[in-house]
Amino acid sequence: MANQTHLPPSPLVPRPIAKTLKVRTEDERMLISLGGALIVHWDTIPDTIQDILIDQAAIGLQVAGSPERQAELETLIRTAKVAPLATEKRTN
Repeated sequence: MANQTHLPPSPLVPRPIAKTLKVRTEDERMLISLGGALIVHWDTIPDTIQDILIDQAAIGLQVAGSPERQAELETLIRTAKVAPLATEKRTN
């Protein structure tokens, strides 16, 4: 039998936490791009992690004073359309 390395279980269990993200105004575009990247790969993320991310985003909405928008967040994720990038015409 081959040697197997067993890692101890992680003490960190993914779950929503009572924190929010503070970003500089000039970094908001990067944050939007990161959120878009997350949605592009949404279907590859395990359901339990998807639930945690939605719950964490709901915490952010509460902090921002918009807790009523959680349903809109879930709709956005479910209805977002992923499209291929247009490719440039190559000239040889």
